[in-house]
Amino acid sequence: MRFSNSTKRLFVKVRFLVMVVGVILWVATGNIARIGRGVISLWQPILKYPFASYDQKMAAKWGYYNLLKLVKDHTPPEAVIMHPSPEVFWLNVGNSSLLQYFLYPRGLRGGSRDTTNRDKTITHVLVAWGEGRAKDQRLYGWPKFPVNVRKFYHLPSKRQFLINGLDVATKGSDQKSAHSKELLKNYVFDSQREVNDHHLVKVNNHYIEYIELTYSFNQYDYWTKNIHTPLTSETVIKAQVKANIKHSVNFIAEVTYHNGKRSIFGSGPNREIGSWEFLLIDDLCQRAKKYGLARGWDTKKMWISRIGVNTGLPLEMPYLEKWGIIELEKGEKVENGELAGEIDNASTFLRKGNFYRTRNQIREAIANYKLAALLEPWNGWVYYCLGDIYRQEGNQPEAIAQYREAIRLEPDIAWFYLALGEVYKERNETDLARKNFEKVLNLDPLNGWARVALEELDKKQT
Repeated sequence: MRFSNSTKRLFVKVRFLVMVVGVILWVATGNIARIGRGVISLWQPILKYPFASYDQKMAAKWGYYNLLKLVKDHTPPEAVIMHPSPEVFWLNVGNSSLLQYFLYPRGLRGGSRDTTNRDKTITHVLVAWGEGRAKDQRLYGWPKFPVNVRKFYHLPSKRQFLINGLDVATKGSDQKSAHSKELLKNYVFDSQREVNDHHLVKVNNHYIEYIELTYSFNQYDYWTKNIHTPLTSETVIKAQVKANIKHSVNFIAEVTYHNGKRSIFGSGPNREIGSWEFLLIDDLCQRAKKYGLARGWDTKKMWISRIGVNTGLPLEMPYLEKWGIIELEKGEKVENGELAGEIDNASTFLRKGNFYRTRNQIREAIANYKLAALLEPWNGWVYYCLGDIYRQEGNQPEAIAQYREAIRLEPDIAWFYLALGEVYKERNETDLARKNFEKVLNLDPLNGWARVALEELDKKQT
């Protein structure tokens, strides 16, 4: 049988349509299957844990949901949050669509080093840890630049401490004052935490104190016991401590002056994990006199009214709890007394310095940073802040001096070297700038600003 030309053309068209429909059905079937798998995947936690709460189900599905819940609980609806770009290690915590779904109606901004300075609407910065598989975990960690922090809330982290023999002694002697072995009592704190355990452990006929706490926000948390000991040049505060986290605890001593004013002085922090180490304050009298004179107080008669530990010490780098949310210091009106403290302590003065710095009240900021340095001379961040202030004012020699002191005290913080390198770069001291930028990359291989700075130095030399 022969077909006419029109019949052949019709057959070709029908065959083509059948092929198109087949392709459409094949694609649609694949999409339906994928959608089905996606729906099943989404519903799997619900089906698997039918009686779990919404938060429990979301946490089972999304590994970072607990972080986003923390962010939502500690930010107002009108907050504007800076987050990492969705590249490399930040596949989910940098995904603005997913963040918007969980954090609505909060605003979101992709982050870079200068974003918080350019965009004045930003109120918070996300703190995140990488999700990649890099062997060198120094590549992880967001943000990779310092910001002016008011408060930092983080996912709960447990701290455990053993304190042995905390007391007042005399230089050159092992003899200690005869103080009671009463439990350290929580004195004053600026933190959000739960006391999990607190008791005395008897070892070889004497008692060791054990404290276990879970923090979600901590600036300081003083645990002390009352004493009344005259402060002399021979006075030493010392003991042994064992902690599960480096840079998480130090010893403190409250000094009372003749006018009734009180201030808290701290030892350096613990530098080890899981082993006993000695901490001490052996220059308390000199420090107390120097501080009292700076405040205009009578230092002829001083005594130690309390000794104890600060278990809420911020970590060596301020946001290394891995997951959390930073509330930026905006220098805005605060509640009465929020920046004031009945008892002088370094953390309060740092907050005041940050507050005035944001308001561009430079003299007040410097004055508060210097008071913090008198109370905690071991704290590198105090000198880093001073360096930033002097650099902002155009006083490069003083900025260099402060940055170098910060590095001497905390030699493993990349940001200190970056700041120092940038000042040397501004002064055309190329070799010193290069040395510091290379040190940054040694500590933080993913630091793009140090790489850019080195590239710019190379271009100048060619």
